[in-house]
Amino acid sequence: ASFQLLMLLGQLTLNDIVTNMGEISSDESSYYYTAHQNEFQQVSLRGIYIPFEAPDAAATPAQPKAPPAKSAKPKLTDTEAKAKADSLKLRIQAGEKMADLAKKESDHPTAAKGGDFGWVRRSQFAPQIDNVIFALDKGQVSVPVKDRFGYFVFQVDDKRNQPLDEVKAAIENALRQQKL
Repeated sequence: ASFQLLMLLGQLTLNDIVTNMGEISSDESSYYYTAHQNEFQQVSLRGIYIPFEAPDAAATPAQPKAPPAKSAKPKLTDTEAKAKADSLKLRIQAGEKMADLAKKESDHPTAAKGGDFGWVRRSQFAPQIDNVIFALDKGQVSVPVKDRFGYFVFQVDDKRNQPLDEVKAAIENALRQQKL
């Protein structure tokens, strides 16, 4: 019985410490927010995705290839996919609408919505993509960015910092963990 009593006292003490130490003032959260502005950057993003056929898949002619489905886009090589992505970038810079091209050319779930990824936070993509999209200004189009299966061309529709009220809870949790 004394062990259980010690456990209970320990738990109550810990709860008390967490409650009292875990108080985060609004000054603390707004200071953190200001000091870590780039963590709260967001971009409103559109993208077009041009996949390529992995070379090892093409190198196995043993099985006859099934005829492609009617809707399937032809498989491109890495070089062809990059060339297509480059030409799409130029077409957008020349004034064609990213949304229209995405609907026609993109092989990505966002294609139906004109390539709209919505508001994107840092670290939602791989670092090589993050670095490119957060360096773009509003309206700018990216160079083709390669991932393992294809090339993305991105355009930033808008940039903003997430409002403090949207991220306040996350900041308070981070500060509480630092204090403990």
